[in-house]
Formats: sequence, C-alpha cells, structure tokens
Amino acid sequence: MRALLAMWCAALCAALFAVGVGAGDASADSAGKTGASGMGGLLCTDCHGGGKAPTVKLTGAESVMAGSTSTYTIIITSATPKGQKFGGVDVATSGGTLQAMQADTKVSGGELVHSKILGPGDPIQVQFQLLAPSQAGTITLFSDVLSSDGSNSPAGDNSATAKLAVQVVVPPDLAMPRPDFAGLDLLGIDLAEPPPPPDLAMPVDLAFVQPPDFATAPPPKKDEPRWGCGCRVGPPGGGRSATMAVLLFALVFALRRRTS
Repeated sequence: MRALLAMWCAALCAALFAVGVGAGDASADSAGKTGASGMGGLLCTDCHGGGKAPTVKLTGAESVMAGSTSTYTIIITSATPKGQKFGGVDVATSGGTLQAMQADTKVSGGELVHSKILGPGDPIQVQFQLLAPSQAGTITLFSDVLSSDGSNSPAGDNSATAKLAVQVVVPPDLAMPRPDFAGLDLLGIDLAEPPPPPDLAMPVDLAFVQPPDFATAPPPKKDEPRWGCGCRVGPPGGGRSATMAVLLFALVFALRRRTS
C-alpha cells in the first residue's frame, strides 16, 4: 500500500514539474495537502522519504474555556539545515475549529496546511488559532510536519509528528438562584410564617394613684388607738381611769388617818 502511494506521489510531482512548477514547490505540495496529520492514520512520509526526520514542537494552552480562541505554535527544526531548508505542515483537530494566522498557511477541509512552501529557514515557525468547542471535554491537536530538501522529488525529505491534548472547560454559572426559605426552620423561627408581634397590652392597670395627703387627713376617732412618738399611749379612756384610781387611793388614805 505504501509503495503504491509513493508511486502516486512521485507521478504527481513529476506531472507538476512537467507543467512548469518550479523546484521546491512539488517537494512539499506547495498548495498544501490534507489528510496527512496523523489523525486519520496517513502521514507525510507516506509520500516523502529518504531524508532525516526533523524535530517538531507543538506548544500552546492545554486548558481553555469553552468557546474561547487560543494561539498555538509549531516549530520545525531540521536535522540537516543545509540540506533540508524547506517545510510543510498539516494540522487537524478532534474538536473545535482551526484558523490560519499567516499568509503562507490556510484552512482546507477543516485542517491547517501550508498555502505555499515554507522557508527556506531553520527553524521554521507556524502559528495558528483554535476556536474551542462550546462543550466541555478533551480534544486533541494532531500535526505532521515535513522537512524538505527543496528538490523536485519526494526523495530526500522526511517528517515528524506531534500532538497536544487540550482540556475544554465550561465556566461555572455564577448566577445565584433566589433561595426559597419556605418551611425552613432556622433557630426555631419559621421564615415562611413569621410569628405575630407580641401583645404589649399591660395585664395590670398601672394608672397612677394619688397618695393620701396626711396633712389634711381627718383626726382619728375616739375609739381608735392613739399613737405618739411611735409608742401606744393606751386604750381609749385609759387616762380617766388612772385619775379615778389616784383619787380613790387618796380618799382611803385620808380616812385611815382620821380614824387612827
């Protein structure tokens, strides 16, 4: 199978050269070729080979917000910079949308490929953007890059792959639902049915009563006990009885002296 693909690529390159495509264009499919990112199994080496594999680095955010746009960079470093000066690229994603950022790249069939041969240079850098999907999950970026000698043949080239897993995160919903306190008993208080206000009516009539005026109070009755200096003088009529007793004693004493 690979032998047939190699023969097909060689025939295509020869045809392009025959119609006047300059040297270096056919070596990396100057119009860009999709389906060779490695996501579907095919690679650039299915057509190109014979050279040394370059070093490839795919860098960018590994965690992005859903629906956000992030920038990623591919760096192609040739193993033989004097011999393999040109490059090609194919990037595919398992989710989201790829967007080109450079004049020498384009998006074709959902994949990012070069629109003309990259280089010459070493290293060769390619930047692109990823529009993340709206759903949370993990997506993978697949890339296969070609290091080409710029000849008119797929021979003398080689490729290397790189992939990057990207976690898509959905931001939390910060809208706070209105709490429902119905039936919720907090500290013994039912917030759904607040208690009635306390009855402030006084159970006892505390109307002010004027104290008695002792200065104008009537004198005590004769049959009432009399008080003075805190001591009881005696029962009613006690003074008269004492006087009569003294007079009776004096009379008895006088009569006894007369008879003696």
